[in-house]
Amino acid sequence: MTFAAITGGLVLIIFGALALLLSGWASSGAFLPIIVGALWTVLGLVGEQREERDIERQRLAIYGATLVALVGFFLTFGGLQAFLGWLGGTSVEYPLSIVAQALTSLACLVFVLLELRTFVSEKIQERERAH
Repeated sequence: MTFAAITGGLVLIIFGALALLLSGWASSGAFLPIIVGALWTVLGLVGEQREERDIERQRLAIYGATLVALVGFFLTFGGLQAFLGWLGGTSVEYPLSIVAQALTSLACLVFVLLELRTFVSEKIQERERAH
């Protein structure tokens, strides 16, 4: 999951920066993907350690990235709702900001679901090894 955190973080940073630049720096909502992406990238890099003694640090870094994703999802959920409304014909003041927030919300949701699947899979494997 460290690869997903690093890659997803870099993609969000690039997308947020593009949205910010294309909006002429008028869209403060485009900062959210940059912030979430930066936190994911840093936590992914912290968790990238391969040494056996650093397993706990890797686990905590990925849990931290998952927490950031969960908070990011809730912070950008309004953008996702606005995006769906925009697709339905409602006008929005900053479309790039809405798109950036919607994509961030979806990326955060996918990351949380992938990490949840990984966590459950690890627990099942631990239980099977114990028996």
